[in-house]
Amino acid sequence: MKNHEKKSERMTLPRFCDNVYKLMKRHPYITLVVLCAIFGLSTGCASENINFLIIPAVLWATIVSAVFFRGYFSLNLKAVVVTVVITLLYLAGSAVLLRYMSIGYQFVRMGTVLFSTVLLLLLWRNKKLNVRTLLAFVIILWLIMRVAAVLEINTTAYQHDVGLFSDSIDKVYTYTDKQLLTMEDHGAGHAAYIEFIFHHYYFPDFDMRNVWSFYNPPFFHIISALWLHIAVLVMDYSAACESVQVIPLFCSCALVLLFVRFFRQLGLKGKGLLIATAIAATSNTFIHFSINVNNDPLATLFMMAALVFAVDWFSDRKFSTIMKTSICVGLGMMTKLSAATIAFPIAFLFVWVFFGAISKKEKIGKYLGQFSAFLGLCVPLAFWWQVRNLIRFGIPLSYVQTVDDELPEQFIGNIPVLQRLFGFSADMLSRPWVHTLSSFGLERYTENEYNPLNIPDKDIAL
Repeated sequence: MKNHEKKSERMTLPRFCDNVYKLMKRHPYITLVVLCAIFGLSTGCASENINFLIIPAVLWATIVSAVFFRGYFSLNLKAVVVTVVITLLYLAGSAVLLRYMSIGYQFVRMGTVLFSTVLLLLLWRNKKLNVRTLLAFVIILWLIMRVAAVLEINTTAYQHDVGLFSDSIDKVYTYTDKQLLTMEDHGAGHAAYIEFIFHHYYFPDFDMRNVWSFYNPPFFHIISALWLHIAVLVMDYSAACESVQVIPLFCSCALVLLFVRFFRQLGLKGKGLLIATAIAATSNTFIHFSINVNNDPLATLFMMAALVFAVDWFSDRKFSTIMKTSICVGLGMMTKLSAATIAFPIAFLFVWVFFGAISKKEKIGKYLGQFSAFLGLCVPLAFWWQVRNLIRFGIPLSYVQTVDDELPEQFIGNIPVLQRLFGFSADMLSRPWVHTLSSFGLERYTENEYNPLNIPDKDIAL
């Protein structure tokens, strides 16, 4: 009897780990929200802000590691304890180096690769190394790399229209219809947009064409302002503003999970799924998303989610699935108007199913009802901001700020497409993300994100 009780007590921790792992597996996106929130509040998303608050972050990472290795690889309790100890030492070393030395980011990168390599060798030796294991490692490794990038790179490091946050919570900008603020001015950009909602609790009540980036739909900025209200409770205002990076970090990480789900919908399995996931997870564009404090990462997340739900609907034709698709499209356009482009492949699926039903002489009333409900929910979410601005300020429904007039240094419309994509110069090696257009015979700066010749250099930079 006593032996039985002792055996039950020994199984308490493994059972707890297994139960937590199953919960995380069942709700991966909620888990990701919680983990990102803990990370943001513990570190402020910046290495210089790491202090005694790193302790809960270390404990969090330790628990996750224990749960993961216990639940995913079904290792024994001794292996879990070893993993906990190794993780504690590794993260403690990372915290010290990030806080007091300039080599923290490199330590995190190289340490993560080394740590992963050792674990892979252990799994291979124990005959547990398979495609499923490698897929998990690809996902986790590149999630860690995104976290490392956020810790090292601040919100203003790259050009993504963020502008500058105020240095004090008491500094509040005032706006008028007659003023004109470009990206060179304080009070403009996504940072100022977030701060406006943070301070005033309402949307801009002036002609937003005069302030750079304020024309954008507000969903990303609403979420960022809400996060800012939470962050200022545990850290100073400057650190709280830096911690807003946790939102694009979540989007970038969640995209990886959505890619895996989409690839499985396409029928990819085994090595095909592993290779596709590795390519998507290591894409420098999506890694770059993790540090972009603008509406691009969230809009892309909603677009990808809409596509995934649309493919699900193509298979099950359920009302609940098409409504999920509608919400994602609507919120995507409520984040950034260009998210409307995802409506074209979704519309193709709708048309395909509709005319397929007609050709099979099925009842089409079901589909007409679903399409009507889709539009009834999606259209208000997608266009209420544009309609509001049209009524109040006369701003056209399709208005976007043009770089040729309002930001001429980024205008490349006069450069041939082939030259934009394949033009190369030594300047790209020094500024892989934003560089001079010397290869085009110009002396301005602009982004060359899609030039395939620049991809290796971007990977090295990251």
